[in-house]
Amino acid sequence: MTFAFFYRASLGGPDERREQKFVTLVGESFLNVTHKYFTHTISSFKNPLNQTTSFAYDKNGNLTGVTYANGDRVSYSYNALNRLIAVAYNGTTKWTFNYDANGNVTSVTDANGNATTYTYDKNNRLTRISKGSSNAIAYGYDDNGNVTSTSITAGTTTDTIGYSYNPLDQLVVLSRNSANLARFTYDERGNISAIIHANGTYTAYEYNDANQLKSLKNFDANGNVLNYFLYSYDANGNITAVETKDGTITYEYDALNQLTKETLADGTAITYEYDAVGNRTKKIVNNGTTTTTTYTYDAADQLTAVNGQAYTYDVNGNLTNNGNKTFVYDDENRLIQVKNASGTTIATYTYDHQGRRISKTTSSGTTYYHYDGDSIRLLYETDANNNITAEYTWDALGRPVTMTKAGATYYYHLNGHGDVVALTDASGNVVAQYEYDAWGNILSKTGALATANPYRYAGYYYDEETGLYYLMARYYEANMGRFLTRDTFHGVENEPQSLNQYVYTKNNPVNSIDPNGHYSKRLDLGFNSYIKVNIGWQEISVTINLTPGFLISTGIGFGAGLAASYVIKQVLTWYLFPVLSNIILTKAAEKVVNYLAKKLSKSAFKKITKGYNWTKKSIFYTSLVVPNLIFRY
Repeated sequence: MTFAFFYRASLGGPDERREQKFVTLVGESFLNVTHKYFTHTISSFKNPLNQTTSFAYDKNGNLTGVTYANGDRVSYSYNALNRLIAVAYNGTTKWTFNYDANGNVTSVTDANGNATTYTYDKNNRLTRISKGSSNAIAYGYDDNGNVTSTSITAGTTTDTIGYSYNPLDQLVVLSRNSANLARFTYDERGNISAIIHANGTYTAYEYNDANQLKSLKNFDANGNVLNYFLYSYDANGNITAVETKDGTITYEYDALNQLTKETLADGTAITYEYDAVGNRTKKIVNNGTTTTTTYTYDAADQLTAVNGQAYTYDVNGNLTNNGNKTFVYDDENRLIQVKNASGTTIATYTYDHQGRRISKTTSSGTTYYHYDGDSIRLLYETDANNNITAEYTWDALGRPVTMTKAGATYYYHLNGHGDVVALTDASGNVVAQYEYDAWGNILSKTGALATANPYRYAGYYYDEETGLYYLMARYYEANMGRFLTRDTFHGVENEPQSLNQYVYTKNNPVNSIDPNGHYSKRLDLGFNSYIKVNIGWQEISVTINLTPGFLISTGIGFGAGLAASYVIKQVLTWYLFPVLSNIILTKAAEKVVNYLAKKLSKSAFKKITKGYNWTKKSIFYTSLVVPNLIFRY
């Protein structure tokens, strides 16, 4: 397998019109990139099918337009302070934004005149989000800047989630309406060592000398083991075996750490083959009989057939038909409708200004989704009458802790990968159980709440009506091990596996997850509580690229405060793990910046604080500078 990278830059003086062209070759695939040399902006991408996405900028380097291969154009407008004030689709205004004197977004209004307003305290911390007169989320803080309460209001109903911390600012108690839901304990390295639920069930964690998860055991209220997971690793940090209550699961990998074989606890062996650019070409299942599935692709890594069944795409690279379903997209390539083979609509979706799904309509009615601030964590759901139909709570690493439905609270039990393997009710009874393969295919589900609970594999939201996982930026099809649409993240030239815009977790689903649909993260980074500044920030090393959608989210900000602190907060929240961004991370980030101020040269530190402006100005290249400065000091 050979990867080659070629660069050609024109010669001349310091002219902003000077451009640098990149041609990235991977096997038979290539990507033409035109990069403006001095402004560090991308002007176009062209794939092997000659489908081009173009980008336009103003004189300040702000992204002003994206034109997709089908001719659709998304336009961005800014005020004199380079703050985003409007987004338009093909000339029609979709979103408008207002700001206070500190640069905090005070309102976002959609094309129908529906406004979401944001209120801040004197420290630029978000204190309230209001959607019309009937929905609101309010936040309280302690002196250290940790979120201590999140109150949600829908109509006449208000529920409050409480957070308590130890002297190290680690989350130790999670409550709802003053009743404890869960307690958390930590080891000396900052890893979570136990989660104790209010129903008496609990989870115990152990780590090896390399600080990798060694064992995870879930216990019932009587101290009996519900399930357990014991992990073994290879020299690359890949999990090679998981011993469970039902038997041992084993995994094998190739030289690129792609999963090549998994053997399930029942003895079923599944092998995978890939082409030179990471597309799965064959899947062989042997469970007494052998079943082979073959996959074919075009030059742009688009899946064209599965066992001869044709798959079709639009010119923007979105899957439109797989033989069983038809998929429809909006001007920003977001899935808005799914139809079955007979043409009947299965589901429709709408999204907010950050690209988060805010409604789903099926034959059962419409569900509305309400998120925690600017994060990807879902706080609650409402129906067409604005009744709260579900509430969710999360731990400090963005993993689900509880679900409340119809007045009853249920507790999530996970494995080391973050898969939901069981739910228990207030009495500790198991009401749902799940088993998955490495890619998230549901092998079994049992229990009264097994269908009603949406959070499944890797803690992703699962849509029963389509069989797809919703990963925020995109939808994931576990059976194919691929996304329906291209990633707006175009990859990193020195990381060839990232250049395939459809594959999931670089074909290493056992050891990685992708919480936001943009970039996978390994689960073996040493310790799970590295949001704590006093524990190993030095060990974090990532390369991140920004996208137009992320640009908008970051550029408008919610109480940006210290520039470098905000950049760290956003990068970690969206690209490393979905933490409770306003609880611990902002304070930790500020401590990191203070530490760097002492350790780095003035010029290096100025580059970090300059990162916030770069974040607003550059789609792809900001993070190539900022993460290296922050995480490799």
